[in-house]
Amino acid sequence: MSENAVDKKALTEEIDSTGSGRTGDASGTGKYGQEYARTCCEEGENLEEQRLYREAARKYLLSGMAGDPEGVYGYAKSLYMGWTGKADLETAHEPFRMLRDRGHQKSACFFLGLYEEQGLLGKPDYPKAIEYYTEGGLNGDYRSYRQLGRIYAEGKITEENPEKAYHNFMMAGAIGDPISVTNMAVYVEEGYGVEQNLDWAVKLYRLAAGAGELNAIEALERLGVSLEEEENHELSQ
Repeated sequence: MSENAVDKKALTEEIDSTGSGRTGDASGTGKYGQEYARTCCEEGENLEEQRLYREAARKYLLSGMAGDPEGVYGYAKSLYMGWTGKADLETAHEPFRMLRDRGHQKSACFFLGLYEEQGLLGKPDYPKAIEYYTEGGLNGDYRSYRQLGRIYAEGKITEENPEKAYHNFMMAGAIGDPISVTNMAVYVEEGYGVEQNLDWAVKLYRLAAGAGELNAIEALERLGVSLEEEENHELSQ
């Protein structure tokens, strides 16, 4: 099977993207903290960046203490990512767990799954990781569905199951993940876990490429298909 979409790069991009999987639109201090966080991502690696990261984390914390779940999530993620200078996985775990217990599974379950899958605080617990990812996906977090897809695609921690992999990529794609749409296209193009259909694969690649997904754009170039020509054709209809 081709590896142009199903790889570890997809997960890395998602973890590093600020604000993904949030429970809703933030307000007040939480929103202010997010703006700081976005600014940090655009800055180079310098002292000013570190100051902004620390300020973002502080504002997230204040927002969380005021009862905003977005603030709790932002603070937990800032600790997990090391925005304050050094990652603090142990301290970050508690607010993620608290968010999940209070009904904010979309924000928390993906990270809780990572803790269990990677054994970040002890030994890996793969069944528990799959449980968290499933819960996160059912609550609308495409990262969790994508991670389940990768688990079943790789067959490293559970039996390889291309049908389940495709299903979970499809669920992630349905709620807005272009990387998973690309993964679907790879499976359809090669007939892996699903009926082979090049026309459908091209449509999926086009859909993901339209959202800027680089692997999909490269796949269209490999197949000799022009995304621009297809867009012009649709506009003329």
